[in-house]
Amino acid sequence: KMTYNIIEDLYKSMSIDIKDSEYMGSAYLGSYLGYQAQLPLLLNQYHLRSKLDVDNYFKYLDDVPAAFKAYVDYEIEKAEHGYGMPDFVISKVTSQCKSFLEGIDDDENLHFMITTTNNTIDSLDFLTDEEKEYYKELNIQKVRGPLAEGYRYVQENLNQVWGKATNKGGLGNYFTEDDENVGQQYYEAMFQDTVGYDLPMEDMLKYVSKKMGQYYTELINVYDKLGSGEMNELGSLELMEGEVRDQVYYFRDNLDRYFPAIDTNFNLEIAYVDPAMEDYFSPAAYMTSAIDDHENEFIILNRGSIYVEVEDEEGNPVLDENGDPVKELDRSYLYTTLAHEAFPGHLYQNVYFKNSDASLLRKVITNSGYKECWANYMESIAYTMYFEDHEGYSEYADDYFIANMNFSAALYTRIDIGIHYEGWTIDRTLKFMSTYYNVTKNDVREIYNQLVEVPTNYPMYFFTYMKILDMRDYALENGATLKEFHTAFLDCGPAPLEYVEEYIHETFPEK
Repeated sequence: KMTYNIIEDLYKSMSIDIKDSEYMGSAYLGSYLGYQAQLPLLLNQYHLRSKLDVDNYFKYLDDVPAAFKAYVDYEIEKAEHGYGMPDFVISKVTSQCKSFLEGIDDDENLHFMITTTNNTIDSLDFLTDEEKEYYKELNIQKVRGPLAEGYRYVQENLNQVWGKATNKGGLGNYFTEDDENVGQQYYEAMFQDTVGYDLPMEDMLKYVSKKMGQYYTELINVYDKLGSGEMNELGSLELMEGEVRDQVYYFRDNLDRYFPAIDTNFNLEIAYVDPAMEDYFSPAAYMTSAIDDHENEFIILNRGSIYVEVEDEEGNPVLDENGDPVKELDRSYLYTTLAHEAFPGHLYQNVYFKNSDASLLRKVITNSGYKECWANYMESIAYTMYFEDHEGYSEYADDYFIANMNFSAALYTRIDIGIHYEGWTIDRTLKFMSTYYNVTKNDVREIYNQLVEVPTNYPMYFFTYMKILDMRDYALENGATLKEFHTAFLDCGPAPLEYVEEYIHETFPEK
């Protein structure tokens, strides 16, 4: 039944018939989710298990110029139809390409796409020494040839659409000649597909607004119970106490507290984004392992996001002997990030379902809303775990972090809807946020631009997070333990959340 539901849902999402939807929903080039931003990481993690894999790897590099030219041509076509890329996105994409190309021809300091792949080739025991030397030299030629050519083409040609964006705001500002709001229609369909609920947008807007009020009340109540002194103490608390791997293993070793057991006897690699890509990559990522690989798992972190500048008591940056800002790990941020990406988040959920007896089709057809709501929810569980293991804090300490997290989820989902469904401007967004926070227009512009570039990205994390909280509360109210709820949710596997919610209600009938 679930497999049927998922296939039917896929068919519905592929059958959307809204004018110009192919221009509103396709963004191959983007500042951090664009293909040119993801490609180096994907290439670095391409598995070389045979000579055929190695040969195919270089064929992919040969394809880069044609693919990237097609992406630029597509942006030109979009602009001609009134759906041009905003200038701030163009600037970020071209700057990233420039950064990627820096030093690519330098023999003294080889480019990271050369050194990483050549190191991998050296480790392949199915190649002879002569073959290794041949492939390493071929890699240098391909990186400096077709791979560089593709990035150079984007850098030099994407500016053709500069200044041609007819809409510098959200999807809700796109209208046809007869005043039909096709942007609003498309956003509604996109939102439904992303969060996994086939409900009218107005109903989902009412739900989010109600949650905002509920979570804001809970947040104020927690603040009142704690007081400013304790809140300041919690705000400066370093949640991660050891090194990165120590923290990952802490979560792994405490899984049985709230979660069903899995076999964790696999090799876990924790790597870092190359400095050249730090400004254009997510803070962290779990690289989903192959469905037939039960031996290797991989997490990548971005030093540019997980390190913060140290400030003195007056708020000024602390400098080293060279005059550069001193940086240190943002331990509280990294604590929840590792819970999100590794245990008990993405990595754990993927391994759990991969080892289940579900059909192979279910393991191939996945659902991002399900995955992200689980991983986001694991951040709140991580807070609970910390304060269970540390004495001397108020009974409301974990409520402080979770209440902030819950309200932020509702707030940013509401802003995304405002921008893309209701056509909010930066000023309208500033007015809304100023109701709750002391923010400047520049602060809001950064948030606004990010949401404009990737519609429904925040709801994929935050709307779905609110929904999993609802499911948990329902299950607990009807006799389930937290571990039983988690087991049922994981057993269901990645699917649109309206089907997952049905499964939870069937598993724990209302008393």
